[in-house]
Parts: sequence; structure tokens; C-alpha cells
Amino acid sequence: MDMMENLIVSWLKHIKKCSLIESNYKMSVAVGVKQETEELYKKIKKDLPKGKLETLLFQTEIDVVGLCKSNSLFVVEVAYHEKGIVYGKNTVKSILNKFRRISLLVKNCFRYKKINILFVGNELSEKYLLQIDKGIKKLAKATGFNYQIIVKDGFLNEVLKPLANIVDDIKDHNECSIRMLKLLKSFDLLK
Repeated sequence: MDMMENLIVSWLKHIKKCSLIESNYKMSVAVGVKQETEELYKKIKKDLPKGKLETLLFQTEIDVVGLCKSNSLFVVEVAYHEKGIVYGKNTVKSILNKFRRISLLVKNCFRYKKINILFVGNELSEKYLLQIDKGIKKLAKATGFNYQIIVKDGFLNEVLKPLANIVDDIKDHNECSIRMLKLLKSFDLLK
């Protein structure tokens, strides 16, 4: 698990109050492909790379999954690129395909009242954000899931600052991101 994933695990645990969190989730072959997943696949497959649904499901990995007592699920794709999130000439297509693949996996493996699929990262160009937003609105209509992109100021205000505000109250020193935040606060580098 990388540092960003570790930070998101802490955020889900302490801010979103998830009671069970798993990183690098992949579907078991024992699960099989559900009928409703096949129906969703038929709706969105024209936007995905060619291939079998079963293969797509087994190849998809979710960076972090958090289950909450409120019967809601948080599914988070985490990205950190020093110079901003870019996937060559296909940034928008790549990110939307991540959302589509994850949506299929979630549809197949989880049953929760509220499903939140998030893309969290440090920096993403505004031109990409507008195009991705259009794509996830279309995907939300097909799935009934909630989608959100948390980058730039959103990342600072929704993830980092809330964790920094409660970090002194967290006594568990096993979480690397919490220890890092405490270290930064001890030098007044995080306010």
C-alpha cells in the first residue's frame, strides 16, 4: 500500500467512520458474474476496451474499500502524480474507464444502500475535470451510484485538513499517514 492509499484508509476510518476497510480489493473467482452486472455491462460496454466481462472483473482492482455501519460503501481509486494526474493523451478516457470498471466490480460484489465511488488525487487539470464530470453523470444514471472526484483544494479541504484537525486525538500509532501528519504538525508545517 502506498502513502496515498494509507492516507485514504485513515480518512475512511477516522473521518468517514468506516468500520471495515480493505485495500487492493480484487474479486474472488468464487463470486462469479451476477445477472445485474451483465445488464450494466451491456449498457456501458461500448465505452470500455473490448474483452469479456469476466476477465474485466477479475483484472479490476479497487485501491481502497470502506464499509460503514450506515449501510454505505466507499470505493476509492487513489492517484498521485508529482506533476498532476496525466495518463498520456488518454487521461479522460483512462479515468472514466477506471470508474466504469470499478462500477462493474461493485455492482457484482457489493449490496449497499448508498455506494460512493471516488477518485482521489493531488492535481488534475480543469479541462479534464469538466469532461470527466460529464462522463460520471452519465454513469451515475446507469448505475444509481454516487461519484465524486476529490482533487486540488477538495483533497486539501475534504481529506488532509479534517485528518490534521483530529490527528492529536488519534492514539493508534500503527497508521503511517497519521504518524506523518503528527510529525508535520510537530514542526508547525500543518495547520
